Amino acid sequence: MEDKTLQKKGLLGNFLNGKFWDSKSTSANVTKRELWLGYVAGPFGVMLLQSIVNSYFNQYLTDVLGFTVSRGPGLPSSWSGSPS
Repeated sequence: MEDKTLQKKGLLGNFLNGKFWDSKSTSANVTKRELWLGYVAGPFGVMLLQSIVNSYFNQYLTDVLGFTVSRGPGLPSSWSGSPS
């Protein structure tokens, strides 16, 4: 029997079926591409995502909730449930 993959309709239907997304390891040794992804691109992506989320969170706290410098120090104790 032949192993056929299901062809999905739509613009991005078969987007993840490409060779780029094949994560199966074919060698016992770590390649340069895997090293760059694991030690440079991966941590950089995480730090970039964290900074973007943090900037939106900071803008939400200041613009929507109205936190200022004087209200900032009480923020962690109000979220933990402990009396301030």
